[in-house]
Amino acid sequence: MIYHRGGRRVLRPFQSSLWFPDASALSAYSAVKLKDTVISLEFSIVPLQSLKVISDAGIDIFPHVCVGLDFGGLRGELQALELISELDPTTVVITGLMPIAGTPMASVKPDPYDFAGVFCRATELFPETPITLGCAHSSGRDRELIERIALECSVLHIALPTPGFVRYAEARGYGTGYFGTCCGVLPRDCSRIDEIMKLSG
Repeated sequence: MIYHRGGRRVLRPFQSSLWFPDASALSAYSAVKLKDTVISLEFSIVPLQSLKVISDAGIDIFPHVCVGLDFGGLRGELQALELISELDPTTVVITGLMPIAGTPMASVKPDPYDFAGVFCRATELFPETPITLGCAHSSGRDRELIERIALECSVLHIALPTPGFVRYAEARGYGTGYFGTCCGVLPRDCSRIDEIMKLSG
């Protein structure tokens, strides 16, 4: 994850290690309800109202937008961001379709450059909200390229970055810090794992 402190840019790659069953259930429920919104662009107000009620109750929300969900192509990602902009999320997480063996999209990966428009629109719609590149954002060479594109689009939170990307960011003046959190949870000093990462590196 990269953030600014006192004029100095600091990179903080997330180390995702926590699992929240309740948040996952909510995410699965929202994904089912929002499926028509994201894929067929038929908007539904019910999930938005539900998320507003949750947010109004003081519970942090961190909606995820998946790039390439329509067999690798862009379709409703920008509309999903517009929908989310009516809320007050803690962070907005951008992920990418991950090919999974045995599924109809087992060999499908989104074009890394499709992420650029989604990143840029997210930073426009949420200028005061951290935008995070979630841990699910492709594999192989595409993964590091997507991370570089995120950084160039001013996305300053990168979950589980590749070593090549960390070197790329550090060469451009970004510092690093490691935190043991889920990509939707903003880092706090109590979740730092810098020493652990140094020992394992």
